[in-house]
Order: sequence, then structure tokens, then C-alpha cells
Amino acid sequence: MSNMEIAIIIELYNSPGYSNTLNYNDPIVKGLLARNFIYGGGQFVELGFDNSLPMKFALQPLIYQALDYYKPKLEKEICKLESKIHKEKNETKKTQLAKSLKNMKENYNGIYNNGGTR
Repeated sequence: MSNMEIAIIIELYNSPGYSNTLNYNDPIVKGLLARNFIYGGGQFVELGFDNSLPMKFALQPLIYQALDYYKPKLEKEICKLESKIHKEKNETKKTQLAKSLKNMKENYNGIYNNGGTR
């Protein structure tokens, strides 16, 4: 998946009711629709002045259920990594673990906290 596809899925995941208005003419949106990651309501909201066709889209249940399923697992991994860092004596390994922890927290915050901090 491309970064834009992931961004759209995360945007929908963090929207109320897992739905939001997207441009139906966008090829990325059409690709997600064709692969059944999202589905559309069938009615256009309004015709945009730039030839866009805003339409309500929602995440398929399988997608948001998978994200919900992995949330506690990722939280547990973050806790394990934090305790591992506190126990580690070797500074090189500690630095590598800290980088991994930072990356994991950024991913968690990007998906589940809509870019916020934990």
C-alpha cells in the first residue's frame, strides 16, 4: 500500500463512525474502493468547483476491526520494549532499542491518537 492509501485509511479510522467525505474522482480512493478497503454511500454530497465529486466513504468492518485488534498488542509491545530498555546495560543496544521504541510510538500515535502523543 502507498502512503496516501494508508493516510486515507487512518483518516477514516479516526473519523466518527469510521466515515468521512472523500473525492470519488481520486484514483487512490477508487483503488481502495476496488480492493474493498472502503465503501461508498452511493450519493454524491455536491459537485465541487474543481470537478471533484465529494462522496461519503466508510471503512469496511474488517479493516477497523483489524486495527482495533492490534491496538492492545502494540501497547503491550511498547511496554515490553520500555522495560527492556530499563534493564539493558549495553549502551549500544540501549540506543538501538530506544530508536525502535521511538518508531513504534510514532506509529502508534499516528494510527490510534491521530498524530497525538501517548
